[in-house]
Amino acid sequence: MSGPFANYMSTQHRTGDRREPWGASVGHIAKTAAALLRADVGILQYGATAALAAADAIEVTATALQLANPIVALEHGYRGQVSVPLWRNGRRVGTLAVLSKQPRAFEDTEIELLRELADLIDLSGERKGILVH
Repeated sequence: MSGPFANYMSTQHRTGDRREPWGASVGHIAKTAAALLRADVGILQYGATAALAAADAIEVTATALQLANPIVALEHGYRGQVSVPLWRNGRRVGTLAVLSKQPRAFEDTEIELLRELADLIDLSGERKGILVH
């Protein structure tokens, strides 16, 4: 992997099993979200799994599952954050988020871009975009 997010990308499962077939996909989605919004970290949390991608200059001191919690992210020094929910059958089942160490207000166009990326993630098993199952 090359580019600004080559430094750190991981997928974490609460069960400790990293062999789920979509683990790499969620990591790439997190990386894409952070890169598109020029953020320091991207996180995709779905159920018991979370993936994190961090920019080269960013040292990550918490796990993806920890940083998926906005309060924990604040405790770790992330001052800018935007999150959008992931839905399945009318229920919120996850989150796609980007975090920045610097305080910042995300513009409406950036938030819409993150929403559109989240909408591409198909949690139902039907192939409409990026498949997570």
